[in-house]
Amino acid sequence: MYGKLIKILLLALVAAVVVTFLALSLMKKDTPAPQQDALAPPAVSTATPTRKNPHRDMLEDTMTATTPAAQQPPAQTQSPGAAKRPMLQYASLAGTLQSSSAEIQPGGRIPRDYTCNGSNISPAFQWSGAPRGTQSYVLLFEKLDATEGNSLQWGVYNIPSSQNAIAARTPRDPVLAQGVTQAINDAGSVGYIGPCAPRGQFQYTLSVIALDQNLALPAGLKRDDLIKAINGHIIDMAVLPLVHFYRL
Repeated sequence: MYGKLIKILLLALVAAVVVTFLALSLMKKDTPAPQQDALAPPAVSTATPTRKNPHRDMLEDTMTATTPAAQQPPAQTQSPGAAKRPMLQYASLAGTLQSSSAEIQPGGRIPRDYTCNGSNISPAFQWSGAPRGTQSYVLLFEKLDATEGNSLQWGVYNIPSSQNAIAARTPRDPVLAQGVTQAINDAGSVGYIGPCAPRGQFQYTLSVIALDQNLALPAGLKRDDLIKAINGHIIDMAVLPLVHFYRL
């Protein structure tokens, strides 16, 4: 009698275990996934962070997206120091003035005689096609440098309108014939000084500038003072591009 009772109890226990197991299985399927542990590191978000000034940033984004690169203004190449040096300013040019040098071809290499590696003499230079209203000329021989600003190698001014040439080997005197005067070059001396760079290739320009007035400027002006004095009076200009390339 006791043996049958024990078997009944065991069968009931097994049945209870099976029912409990099935119930747990069904509950597990219906239970939502547990939330992320508060101590776990947050997931990385790829969304754009909130901006401090959404109106300004929206405008910047629109400009960036709609402005083609080719239409953007070019980057500035001059240093702050170079930007302070005055540049030639004029409203318009007549376009009739022509210049040339028998010793140097346009875009050609400056011969050694006209550099400090040679005789360091000034070249002959002539011009023609003066526009109506020309009262005087200015001659500038400059080394081009977009970073530091152009440097003056030779400046001649108060050239009368009747003159159309400068002879070679111009003396280094402040005042020449007919009241023609010479500037102080960027090396600190009066008159011509040729290119002196021992290595590399450098761009120069030899320019003649027609002015609408005879300004009667004092001798020994420096480059920046000369540029300031002639700005506003330029009616035409002829530029002869030159190259200095020499290896010791």
